[in-house]
Amino acid sequence: MSQNLMSWADFQGGPLIRLISYMDPDVCLARHTDPPPPEVPPGYSQPHPLSDTAAVRRRSLGDAGNSQVLRVSPNGEGTFNLICGANDQLGLFFWQDGQVLMYDNLAGWIEETDLLFSIDWVKGGPPWFALNNSSHSQVADISGGDTTQDNDILSWSWNGGANQIWRAELFSG
Repeated sequence: MSQNLMSWADFQGGPLIRLISYMDPDVCLARHTDPPPPEVPPGYSQPHPLSDTAAVRRRSLGDAGNSQVLRVSPNGEGTFNLICGANDQLGLFFWQDGQVLMYDNLAGWIEETDLLFSIDWVKGGPPWFALNNSSHSQVADISGGDTTQDNDILSWSWNGGANQIWRAELFSG
């Protein structure tokens, strides 16, 4: 039986987690298996150095590369970073165009991004929450509510839809 994070205190200490969708327990947030081509962010002359974007991943299809595993890195005051498993160089952020992307924290062009996440408990409280940016103006949203493998996970304004609700499950390796 999996263990869910049930309080803010559970997010402290850097646990390894999977973010599971309220829509379907087989759906989690992960990196695209086939990333889109690099794009040039507005105001930059070079393509985004890592084109990997956040996407739906079906747990039942396996995860040999642990692309579904995130490490919580608390920053105090109710915010945290989400780092890709054991790789301290990659993590999630809210990009200015509204899409949740992967980042390289050594890249140097990330000043236009929101690297911090926060949670708001929903659906009567734990384990369900909205995964917000630090200003609580955007949440992680399964695009169009489509849980097909590799569908985009975007940042979007909160509307209370099931496609915007998550739980954090401890990863036991």
